[in-house]
Amino acid sequence: MLFARWSGGLRRLNCTAVFSTPPHEITMLTSLVFLALPIPAPAQTAGDANGVQGLVEIPAGRVQIGLSESEAKELINEHPNTAAQIGAQVGSHRPSLERFWIAPTEVTNEMYLRYVQDTGAMPPASWVQLDRDERLAIIDELKKDDPAAKLDANALGVWWEKNWESGEYKWGVLPEEATMPVGYISHEDARAFCVWAGLRLPTEEEWVRAARGDETDQFFPMGDFDAALVAHDATKPRELAFKALPVSALENASTFGLYDMAGNHWEWTDSRFESLPKFKPFTVRTKKAGKVNVAPDFDAAAFVLKGGSFQNPGHACSVHVRPGIQAWFRAPILGFRVASSGVPGRDYAAYHLDQISGALVGGLPSAVLDLDRVVAVDKHRVVPNSEFESRRGEPKKPLPASKLPDEYAVFDRGDTLAIVPMREVPVKKGRLARTIADEGPITIGALTSTVALESANALAGTYVMMYVSPQEAETLLELGITVPEEVMPKNWKPKKLKEDEVSIKEIWPKVEGLALAVDTPYVLLIDKERTAVSLIPLPREPRELRMRDANNSITFNLDKEFIDFQVAVPADGGKDAFLFNLQLKPRSAQGSLLQPTDWNEGPFAVIEKKDD
Repeated sequence: MLFARWSGGLRRLNCTAVFSTPPHEITMLTSLVFLALPIPAPAQTAGDANGVQGLVEIPAGRVQIGLSESEAKELINEHPNTAAQIGAQVGSHRPSLERFWIAPTEVTNEMYLRYVQDTGAMPPASWVQLDRDERLAIIDELKKDDPAAKLDANALGVWWEKNWESGEYKWGVLPEEATMPVGYISHEDARAFCVWAGLRLPTEEEWVRAARGDETDQFFPMGDFDAALVAHDATKPRELAFKALPVSALENASTFGLYDMAGNHWEWTDSRFESLPKFKPFTVRTKKAGKVNVAPDFDAAAFVLKGGSFQNPGHACSVHVRPGIQAWFRAPILGFRVASSGVPGRDYAAYHLDQISGALVGGLPSAVLDLDRVVAVDKHRVVPNSEFESRRGEPKKPLPASKLPDEYAVFDRGDTLAIVPMREVPVKKGRLARTIADEGPITIGALTSTVALESANALAGTYVMMYVSPQEAETLLELGITVPEEVMPKNWKPKKLKEDEVSIKEIWPKVEGLALAVDTPYVLLIDKERTAVSLIPLPREPRELRMRDANNSITFNLDKEFIDFQVAVPADGGKDAFLFNLQLKPRSAQGSLLQPTDWNEGPFAVIEKKDD
């Protein structure tokens, strides 16, 4: 049994299929008994990447994705009951990937514990510690709705989602389970962990490249299948079958030194369960089932899982197999491993695009904002290994112990301060002030930060950035902004609108309450309600130059105590650019100005403090 959460409550479902099905159904991951191949996701651009502690670098290269139609037909002849799942793999191609970084193991209980303790997120159901009386009481409660109810792993997960916040039950990670892969993780859970750590999930293409390396026909990360190297339903020796194992306990490393990419837990990716390029439904005449129409139930709302689990047969743990599951779904066999583009700020900013209003940026944020040109500093943190060594215990027999790779690390909360410029603003060179006078402030990008900004009086968050050229007192007054008495125009009265004339308040965001000064350029920080929550005064109006000569940069000015973000935003046509300088003052939770040593990633220069 699996359990699905719907708006009307929880419902138990009998499941027999494997991959993503129509919205009213869910799939049983443990019934995978066939081979299939993955679908691609957009390649990432690595840029000036430094890598992240706790991850392994995967060099740029090509990866074989998908089946040819003839290969799919041959497999469908052998397994006609899985025609839709196999057919979903049609579209053989070899995309190129930029280098990226990925964790050598699945996320473990001790890694996830650090996150739960820091954020208050829901602990996985496998951590709840129930005594005999508590278990019997829960079973009695479940039997009120179903006389045959048991408190099995799936029922425990559903019950825990309802009761974890009650405070009545103990939970924790036992020492012998510290390096077990964390389970009961939804895609939403995995992404929340990644945001906290300043990381991301791998795409399906990246996952396959990391698992099989440069090999184009390798079905398993370690080469040929070996039942002694895969945690599945028939692991050798037999006492290990149907058991999750501590990470990296088996000698099953891929070419790049990644463990357990076959078996143990299913791993979430960030790729949607969509068709491969050029896929078209087709028909197969099989010996066992006659004519079979192949039309997979792709579902862009579902995400692809990889790697199989300890409850699956060995061939379901191949690098080719890929179910599509809804993002909210949790199960004991669902886990994940983390990855990074290596580009400061990019992964964090990408995960926060959904907090940006498309109406404010003039389109889909992922399309109109240029993540390839993000300007950012990062702070990735890991916990000293010595802090965890004493908390780990030997796993219960017969489970083997982890042989943790050198790159293994327990992640801690990360920090990011990033600006993502627009790909292009609809303003010609020399027309910026005139356009603002006619149309209101111009959107130049987005700012996302995990820390508060003193100069902007802004809390941590994600904002749309709008540029305002120097304005006269009369304009500010029309917007409802109070101006100092010394610049107050004599006998000023609100402007009377002519017929069909639009009020300036209708073309500007809501700015009431802000203290804009006369004749000063600003960047406004705008929330999703089109309200300016704060402003950044600029030292000068943006410079105009050719785009090829416009460079993004970051400079820590320790003498003036600010960070100068220089951001180039392409003008209409892309040949020219507007170059903005934003002087930001990020503050720690304790209120101190963050220094260069508080960031460990991002290309930046430093102007040292002058001697008194």
